[in-house]
Formats: sequence, C-alpha cells, structure tokens
Amino acid sequence: MGQQQEGAKPDWLADFVEFSKNGEAPEKVMYWVGVATIAGALQRKVWIDQVHFQWTPNFYLLIVGPPGVVKKSTSIGVGMKLLKKVEGVDFGPQSVTWQQLVTHMADCTQSALADGEEFRHSSCTFALSEFGTFFKPKDQDLVDNLTDMWDGKLETFRKETKTSGCDDVENPWINILACTTPGWVSDNFSDALIGSGFGSRPIYVYADRPRAFIAYPSQMHSYDKAAHKAKEKELVEGLQVMAEYAGEYQMTPEAYAWGTQWYEKYMEDQLRLGGKREAGVAARQQTHLHKLAMVISASRGDFPSIDVSHLEEADRRLRDLQNDTREIFGMVGQSPSTVATQELINALKAGPIRKSRLYGDYFMRRLSIDEFELAVRSALAGGKIREAQGGNLNDPYLEVQT
Repeated sequence: MGQQQEGAKPDWLADFVEFSKNGEAPEKVMYWVGVATIAGALQRKVWIDQVHFQWTPNFYLLIVGPPGVVKKSTSIGVGMKLLKKVEGVDFGPQSVTWQQLVTHMADCTQSALADGEEFRHSSCTFALSEFGTFFKPKDQDLVDNLTDMWDGKLETFRKETKTSGCDDVENPWINILACTTPGWVSDNFSDALIGSGFGSRPIYVYADRPRAFIAYPSQMHSYDKAAHKAKEKELVEGLQVMAEYAGEYQMTPEAYAWGTQWYEKYMEDQLRLGGKREAGVAARQQTHLHKLAMVISASRGDFPSIDVSHLEEADRRLRDLQNDTREIFGMVGQSPSTVATQELINALKAGPIRKSRLYGDYFMRRLSIDEFELAVRSALAGGKIREAQGGNLNDPYLEVQT
C-alpha cells in the first residue's frame, strides 16, 4: 500500500497519515483517526482470547481541543469518508437515546465466518463531530451500558420494549471516534466518571495547536488531485481487505513473554498511583495495549499474528498520550473561567494576537465578553501572558510570558 521504502513492509496507518498531510491537524491526531478507522473495519469478528474474556479492537477515542483550532471534525471526516466506502460497516446516529441505540444495534446484527464457524455480532461505529450530542452524562442507562459495552463481551443483550417487542443484540460492539472541547469536558466529566466509570475507558488525544497553517489545502505544492484520488482508492481497498479478517489473533511466544514483563512492571508502577483519578485509566492500559496491537497488526497485513513489534509500537503510541490524559484530567472539576484561562494561554502559544481577534476566533461562540475578560485578567495577573508591542489601549496584542 502506497510508496514504501524498498524492502519495507506495507503499513496502512503510515500511508493514511501521509495521505492526510495537506490538513492542519497534528500527525498524532491523524494517527489515532486512522486507528479508529481500521477498528471500524475490523469490527467484533476478530479478537485475542484470554479464557474468561476476549480483547477486541474497539475504541472510545476522544479528540479534545479548543474550537476551530485543529479542525477536529474535518480530521475525523478524513478517516470516516474512507470507512463509509467499505462494505458491511454500520454507522450509528449522531444523537440517540439508550433505547434507540439498542434497537439500532439489533438491526445491524450480521454474521461472519470466523475460524470455520458462523459468528454473529452487532458492530457499530459512531463518528461524532460533537460528542455532547451523543453522550449525555445524566442519562444513567446510556452511561452505564456504554461503559459495559466497551469490553466487547460475548453475550446477547436483550431489551423488551413496549412498541417493538424484544430487541436482541448479539455480541454488542461499539467503536467511537468523537470530538469535543476542554470546556465540555470540564462541564460534563466528574471525578466519579473519570475514576472508575465511563471516563476511564476512552483514549484521550489533546491538541491545542495545528500542525501548520494551511489556508488552501488544494494549493499545496505536494497536492496532486489524480494522485490523491488514487491513494484514496488504495486506502479503501486496504480497509476492505482488513474488513474480511475474522477469527482469533495468535500472539507469538515472544509476544507473550514481552507482554508478561510489561504487565508486571507496569502494574508495579501503577500501585504508586493509589486513589488518584488516573488509576482507573491505568487499570485499562493493558487492554488498550492489546486493542491497539491488533490494529497495528492488521495495518501491516500481519493478521492473525501479533508479535513483539506490534506490542512495542502500541506501547510507544500509548505512552505518547500520557501528557494528553493528564491535561484532560486537569480540566475535570475546574470552573469554566479556569479552563478558559488555560485555553487562552494555549491559543497564544502560536504567537501574539490582538485581543479582539483572540475573542472572535477562539472564544466568542461559548464565552460572554465578561467571561473572556475575566480569563484575560487572570492570565495577566498570574504572569502567564503579557501585553505585547503594538495595538492600542483598548485592543492590545497579547502574547505568552516567557
């Protein structure tokens, strides 16, 4: 798939990140969009079996960033556009009650031939430009069942309804790729939700600056329309191949040895976290590791094998997100003005900007002018930003204090 160095193995994820380089989103964001895209193609019909449970390649993946800064919705659209061209992939609605979700998943149940036997599964991918339209923290049924379904358990979920009788969801499996803002996280996530509930399941990707400022992607010197279309077709074909995978992944003996050593060291380290809110996420890192290893193996065309290289790459990618998770968790429980102050500081890291433009481009849609002024005064008083040369008394340039 794609242009590879001579002797190098194909890698769909690497090709996808390269394919998306004419956009403003950081490569980190596009890598994880690619991960969720492959997961949507694989569905519940591949797994790693561990006697009493199975790891499956679904993710609850939240891309978090200030409004309009890293083009979050546009970024997830790059991957989901490809996935929508793959046969057999079901997409869920943008907004839904728990009852409607159960009915939808029952309707999308399908069969696959896995390891010589028929395997029934109800797999659904949700691509959400605004996570808040889908996830409602006060809908306890929705929260509890989404939390439970993250595990991809082998079970039939049955729900009786007054209007349609009984909905059976066979081996339910949900894959979520969603966008949200720091302000939404601050307003809607609690310590309880983070510590052991739904909030400890997602992978958080935080970005507050674009990779580059690209006014006209179509005018980039590297863009060639015909080549872009050809690459898009190639990526869809690669996803279609992965969508045909079905059955159990097999870890090599060396992979099991590496994973054992990793687990013992990791869990020993995590004991030091005690009651910290990060402990809930840490407890699920092993699951994330193997979910991602399945995706990486598929990306390289190595199904059904998982070897040490897949686990090492998964570990590296997850460790790269540790600061992102801390950044997100630091917003939980904070007042809107505190979150706005931090976002303001992050926005100014790109360079000086007039105060009026800062408000209009970054904050006008969700902060009143009084709330914005409070955030500016807080950042100035804390010595985090300062007024730069230029501008005027009423509309000064602001910049990060160095």
